[in-house]
Amino acid sequence: MDLYEAILKRKSVRKYEDKEIDSNILDEINGFISSLQPIYSDINVKFTLVESKNMPKYFENSPAILSPYYVVITSQSKPWFGENAGYMGEKLIAFLTAKEIGTCWIGTLKPKKSAFELPYVISIAFGYAKDQLFRENLEEINRKPINEICLKNPESDFLKQAVQAIRIAPSGINRQPWRIEPDTGAIHFYCEQPSFLTPVNSDNLKGLMPGAILKRMQGVSCGIAISHAEICASHYGNKVILSRLSNHNNTYKKLTYLISAVIK
Repeated sequence: MDLYEAILKRKSVRKYEDKEIDSNILDEINGFISSLQPIYSDINVKFTLVESKNMPKYFENSPAILSPYYVVITSQSKPWFGENAGYMGEKLIAFLTAKEIGTCWIGTLKPKKSAFELPYVISIAFGYAKDQLFRENLEEINRKPINEICLKNPESDFLKQAVQAIRIAPSGINRQPWRIEPDTGAIHFYCEQPSFLTPVNSDNLKGLMPGAILKRMQGVSCGIAISHAEICASHYGNKVILSRLSNHNNTYKKLTYLISAVIK
């Protein structure tokens, strides 16, 4: 299973077996983490693998999802740090899924003061799934339809596949804040800014949520979607160059331009 097949099958796992992962596999995971490349090389990002028993050393509260292992992501607080963290974290999630290891993003932890050298961003729970690991039917996934996330219709077969891969990306409170413009040789990413009170429709929460809370999540969410585009492109033998194009900054008044995935 490659990373593209993994993101198509992957689902959030919320129940885990109390089972250790073999030390050789943990070494592979640490090796993969070391190989991760950021979108922005000038942002210092750190991934820390923490066993469940050691989580109280770092956090004031317990994780909402109990698992044997966690990866804690910390980062310099620079522009686009959230997109950077989400992009790298989703690559790790795809890698773990391909190894039949369950994962779940966790955004509700409160770090202790001075627990980390860099500011805390988000965590990933992982381990062997207690229940079903893979998604059975992609059509049943709770996501916005393509016409709600696409600013124009994808024309080529590859762009249609890429848009679908982006559509199924996970996001905080399942908000899917990204908007994408499939173009000839590129996919341009934008972000919809939350209103003061924004409707949410996730499996665990439905209703209105303050926009200030959602805004903290949306960078990571958009980074995850960007990662899906690149993983899809690689599967079909295409190379992606991620670049901010100056002529797209003010294309849409109510959207913030993020980055373009230029397909080579």
